[in-house]
Amino acid sequence: MNPKASTILFIAFSLFISSTTAFNITKLLGQYSDFSNFNDYLTQTKLNEEINRRQTITVLAVDNGALPAGKSVDVMKKVMSVHVVLDYYDISKLQKLSNKTALLTTLYQSSGSAKTQQGFLNVTILSNGDVVFG
Repeated sequence: MNPKASTILFIAFSLFISSTTAFNITKLLGQYSDFSNFNDYLTQTKLNEEINRRQTITVLAVDNGALPAGKSVDVMKKVMSVHVVLDYYDISKLQKLSNKTALLTTLYQSSGSAKTQQGFLNVTILSNGDVVFG
């Protein structure tokens, strides 16, 4: 598995552990400087508040170089909300996916703004074991 995927899943695992008590996504991500832009966008879009209210989620954080620049807060809110899966996924759960693929529901799908299949995220386990979201 590539290092970025490991980091993404580590953050998801941290959120699951913390979900039994109140947690603060921006505080958790603040420990990782590679995710500072992602963290800033969570605050600007107020998605951090929505995430903090949820019990079981997976946040697919991307590093600073992977986020688009110059987009409006409204656009970034849509982009960022697709990175919040409304269930918990760790390596073990991903490896048990039937047919090695699944369609995941994101925060964007539940926002009421999504049309048809928008806001669903496909996850696939490749034959070499890599996890691909898209």
